Amino acid sequence: MRSRTISIVIPTRNKCRSLMRTLASLERIDPADTEFEVIVVDDASNDETDRWLGSYRPGFPLQRLRNVRQHGPASARNRGSRRASGEILLFLDDDMECDPELVEAHMTYHRCGEDVAVVGRTLYHPELRRSALTRYFDAQHLRQASSLCPPARFASNNLSLSRSLFERVGLFDEAFTCVGLEDVELGMRLARIPGCVLRYERRACAYHYHDQSLRDYMRKVEAAGTRNLGVLASKCPAELGTGALSWLVSGPRDGWVKTSARALLSIPGIARVLIPLAEVAPGDMLNRLLVKYLLASSMLRGYRRSRAGLPRSLAMDGSSMAEDLTVLIANLGRLEHLRPCLKSLFDTAGGETSFRVIVGFNFPGENDNPRALASEFPQVEQLRAPAKLGYCRAYNQLMAHSTGRYALLLDDDTVLRPGTIDGMVRFMDSHPEVGIAGCRTVNPDGSYQKTTALMFSMATEMTNALRPAAFWDDGIDESVTTWKPVGWLNAHFLIVRAEVIKEVGVLDEYFYTFQCEADWCLRIRRAGWQVAYVPEFEIMHIGGAHSVASSVKSYSNLIRGHINRYYFMRKHYGNAAVHLFRLIMTFGATVRLLKYVAVWLVSPDRRPEAGPKVAAYGKIVLLGAASHPEDLPDDLRRESSDIDFVPARHPDVQDPGWGWGQHR
Repeated sequence: MRSRTISIVIPTRNKCRSLMRTLASLERIDPADTEFEVIVVDDASNDETDRWLGSYRPGFPLQRLRNVRQHGPASARNRGSRRASGEILLFLDDDMECDPELVEAHMTYHRCGEDVAVVGRTLYHPELRRSALTRYFDAQHLRQASSLCPPARFASNNLSLSRSLFERVGLFDEAFTCVGLEDVELGMRLARIPGCVLRYERRACAYHYHDQSLRDYMRKVEAAGTRNLGVLASKCPAELGTGALSWLVSGPRDGWVKTSARALLSIPGIARVLIPLAEVAPGDMLNRLLVKYLLASSMLRGYRRSRAGLPRSLAMDGSSMAEDLTVLIANLGRLEHLRPCLKSLFDTAGGETSFRVIVGFNFPGENDNPRALASEFPQVEQLRAPAKLGYCRAYNQLMAHSTGRYALLLDDDTVLRPGTIDGMVRFMDSHPEVGIAGCRTVNPDGSYQKTTALMFSMATEMTNALRPAAFWDDGIDESVTTWKPVGWLNAHFLIVRAEVIKEVGVLDEYFYTFQCEADWCLRIRRAGWQVAYVPEFEIMHIGGAHSVASSVKSYSNLIRGHINRYYFMRKHYGNAAVHLFRLIMTFGATVRLLKYVAVWLVSPDRRPEAGPKVAAYGKIVLLGAASHPEDLPDDLRRESSDIDFVPARHPDVQDPGWGWGQHR
């Protein structure tokens, strides 16, 4: 006979504050009514969860388990159940505030000894703002009159069943690697067991304390569609064929009704209209219709991503990834800067963040540097392309190999300061509204290096025509000590969420290099995410690692930068804006042309600097008369558009024993 009647299993990840509320609410339950223990499974949290649990001394028996690597909620619940000593298992989420009668209400059914699984009522906490999402879910539970729970409504955030029944059904299926549908699949398997009843108990009430927007929840639903809906369809085809989810999963015998329904759920851009409408919709019926449509549309979009066979990183939501961070570094075959970059990366990592490092060598010809790097850093995965790909194409292909919750685009001529990797991942974990972030950058002499700027617009371009580089005047300088939202970030160090890459897309390869960060940041901002500058953490940027001869660089960079700005304006502000921009750009280029002509005439010692700029600004003035000034001249096309990275292996270099690209 087991020593305790009920074991409460709570999986958690990076929700220390919410977990505190959950455990505090359990302390208000009278143990005289029902004896219970609590098992908290920390799924590799990066916040203060582990430290706080180590010092927490509750009034009930508490076991704490910690996963070194993240495995997902299904695996965490299973691990907790294996350590449980109770006859009954009660699964709760880490953001639930429990009613004092919750445990006793669950136990009412289990004392009868029958095979029963009980789903309790879950309402949003009354302290939270009333939103479209809270209204939708609260109305669902308040309308539930039946004491029976259909498998499609089976939820694991407030669920109890006997340990023997849980073991007989086979536990949670760990093929479901992120939140969503793993509980529905468990309910479908339970419903197949003869005599097993799925109950809904209104008295077993818990309050969900998680203030998330409808858009945030849609991202989670889309991730469940990507990762889990296909798994559910393959494991439960009979049950799925008769439910609402069957309308999302395509099949060979689908008629025109299902096909038309999926077409209606796939209308481009309609979420931008319906989300604000759902927030102000009067009455529960209209709210229910709008939110159901948006959630079904998100699930379908995610499912189609999985069917399209996208790279693994772009099909993930960040909630259950192979590691916390994938570090991506493009290199042109030189090691003088890459060596100190990698050394600083491994030397300054505090062990708090699991990460994988991928270096993409892209250069023509052959040299021994990749093999030398493999000998010095065998834990680094290498990719190889026999041509120069350009910044955007190189990092886009590297992102296709990313498997972390976050991807870090890192220049190879940077040196990381201690705590930067762990600190930036902690920052992103604690600021879910931020989609992409950069840190403070200094020069080799320790002076501040500017890496943030105002977003390109007609106003900034007009100012820039009169005062060069005016777009850098965004109020961010070395005196800023706390994080700030900014227009855009330079690309020396960019940490971005996997779900942002999936939602917004990768870098626009037309830019090749200049202004690509501004374009990416603007798209990320328009998708509802913030762009953040975080000065608490620092890197040193050496600069010049990708330079060519100075006169050629000055000429090509100036022209390419202006061409890219024409493209940027047409892409984001339309054709009419380009015509006004022509006048602004031509005026500014003419002023600079006259300036450098004067420098060339009166200062012979400055002619090596002024000559390329005279040639470049002369060509930029002529661009203003071109019908398509954003078209790139052939003499500036040095990148390859038809060559991809492939894995680079060095069989004569010994593998460290834990696999390529993993850091322990």
